[in-house]
Amino acid sequence: MIVHTFYASKALSKTGIDIADFVINPYRGCTYGCVYCYAQQNKNIKKRKEKWGSFVDVKINILNLLQEELRSGIMDVSQRVLIGSVTEPYQPIEKDMRFTRGILHTLNDFGKSAVILTRSPLICEDAELIIKGGHTVFFTLNTFTPLDPENPAFQNGNECTIGLEQKQKSRSSGRCLTGFAGRIKEGLEPAGPSLDQRLDAVARLVASTADVRIHIGPVIPGLTDCEMLFAKLPPGCTEVALELYNFKMGSWPCVRTVLEREAPQAVKLCEEITASPEIYEGYCRRFRDEIATINRKYGYSLRFFIPQFDAYFDNEAYHYEVS
Repeated sequence: MIVHTFYASKALSKTGIDIADFVINPYRGCTYGCVYCYAQQNKNIKKRKEKWGSFVDVKINILNLLQEELRSGIMDVSQRVLIGSVTEPYQPIEKDMRFTRGILHTLNDFGKSAVILTRSPLICEDAELIIKGGHTVFFTLNTFTPLDPENPAFQNGNECTIGLEQKQKSRSSGRCLTGFAGRIKEGLEPAGPSLDQRLDAVARLVASTADVRIHIGPVIPGLTDCEMLFAKLPPGCTEVALELYNFKMGSWPCVRTVLEREAPQAVKLCEEITASPEIYEGYCRRFRDEIATINRKYGYSLRFFIPQFDAYFDNEAYHYEVS
């Protein structure tokens, strides 16, 4: 791991993301190295020569800047901060640096609330701070399990469905294990925590009485088994947000390279879905409908994070749809 330190010019940045008013990121880059990560499109990341996932930059003055900005009255009483919009705030280096913990301490001192986006079990060590500050955790889960090639979804792009309820031959054949096991996980999330580790962390946070929301994302058509994830959520979870993969922003050529080896049928499905705005919009409608059908058994409050067709990062094109 390559570690750089630098002085940031500011701590808080305004955001148009619905769940917060400001964002803060204690680190730049992430050693989990998820191939699909949108942060790779950040201008400061794109100019780096090091391989994505091999480096992390530490904003060594982030806590002083945050204190100065909060003293200046930059935030109203009702406004919230999103921690981890373009980095994993609890990636391995946090174990040593504890800058995310310092941000929580500072926000608590100033009476400001936060939304924390993470997929790391390390967050459990800060449960007491999270509860004290009334902060909300959006914990990210995913699964990469190829759908059955005989699923009708792979036969006609104009009639494609997500087939979440289809039995999947890959499960019985052993070609690719469910959850985060197997070669697809290694290809897409080479250093990320396992699904079991994440579910255990969610259970621990819920048991601690922390406010935990589930974030399933990115949902990659043909791979993400939402029904299985719903079934595995521990008691006490009440809200699930589902984020559909952004093919424009999410480094699709790199993702495609991984999937061509292990799940070529998923590549076919994804490219059929994105062939035109009409097909994509039809898929999105069916996606919402099928998730709603699955959710009848569980009764979670649902949110959908759906990018517009062929949209890059545009705050007006990204919004939560609550159902």
